[in-house]
Amino acid sequence: MRKYIILPFTVIIIIIFLIIFTIYGRAIFQEGNPLPIVKAIIQLETSDSDYIQFSKTPPKYISKSNIDRETMLKKYMEKDNWTYIEQLGGGYIFTKDNEQAIVVTKQFSSKYFVWEVPSEN
Repeated sequence: MRKYIILPFTVIIIIIFLIIFTIYGRAIFQEGNPLPIVKAIIQLETSDSDYIQFSKTPPKYISKSNIDRETMLKKYMEKDNWTYIEQLGGGYIFTKDNEQAIVVTKQFSSKYFVWEVPSEN
């Protein structure tokens, strides 16, 4: 009896997974392995932080889309004495001691965006 319940349940779960993967597969894997991002999103949702780091090399962070990106990025970069210059598309340009750094942002989903800081910071 148990065998007759487990087999259809397993088939249904596999079909649901395949449908989700077919529809959302590219979005889920756009940053590579989705597990660090899922972990970071859970941490972000359960904390008061504006961002969570999910990759060390290169340094990548995830933030909620409903915050002011420019202000948050300025605060982050000012901690290391970088000065904001301007925004060009999804890139925010900062300078320090005749060096230039570009923080690149991109929309991850409707609720989150990912941003990458140059490794020298």
